[in-house]
Amino acid sequence: MSTHPRGQRPGQRRTIDDHMPEAAVAWLMQSPAWCREQAQAIGPHCHALIMNLFSDRVLQRLRTVQGLLRLRQEFGDRWLELGCQRCGVVDSISPKVMRHVIEQLQQEAKAGLLPDTDGELAASSAYQGKGRFARDTRQMMLQ
Repeated sequence: MSTHPRGQRPGQRRTIDDHMPEAAVAWLMQSPAWCREQAQAIGPHCHALIMNLFSDRVLQRLRTVQGLLRLRQEFGDRWLELGCQRCGVVDSISPKVMRHVIEQLQQEAKAGLLPDTDGELAASSAYQGKGRFARDTRQMMLQ
């Protein structure tokens, strides 16, 4: 048996953290400051995306940011950073969309469309002058 502090207004809920499920306590521990630190540790593109999401409505976007950072456990820092780089700085993105972006990046990497550049997202070979229909402009000038 335990006692809880009384709420100050009608309908207010007061909970003791020790009585909450483990997952709920973990959610409470992942504050906006914690999310910013994690994003900075992942990489500059992830940090920029998270900072943009937090720019106006921090508490409304907290769940979304926590979901994005949770993808780190499944895909790792490199893929999450590449996904954030691919998305750029957007106003709104869901963990479901980011998962799709990362899976697409992994498929491109398996097909050899992404060079293995230690975390740098490069365009496919078609955009690097190695495309099927691209011509070297220096050779065109000589002809």
